[in-house]
Amino acid sequence: MSLEISKEYLSTFNRQIQTQHYNELRLVFYRLFLWKLKKQEEMLSDTRVIEELEKIRVVLVKRGDKEPRFMFETMGLDQMRLFTALGLETVLKDS
Repeated sequence: MSLEISKEYLSTFNRQIQTQHYNELRLVFYRLFLWKLKKQEEMLSDTRVIEELEKIRVVLVKRGDKEPRFMFETMGLDQMRLFTALGLETVLKDS
């Protein structure tokens, strides 16, 4: 008797595992961000921090004949403060 596992089942299983790992990674980063902000005595609530970080947008800009490059859209005061506190200014330096 042989055990046959369909490709569809394996594909679905792999997606579930990937989603689980992705969610665990998101939780780790979320806790790291909150810890880092608490250390710096950030006054925003946990939910407000996430709301403000979700509003930060990255755009691809091309001016004339120059190479296109990634830039951050204009940010509000709270977003800029969080951005700096978390050290995110280095994220797009190599892009």
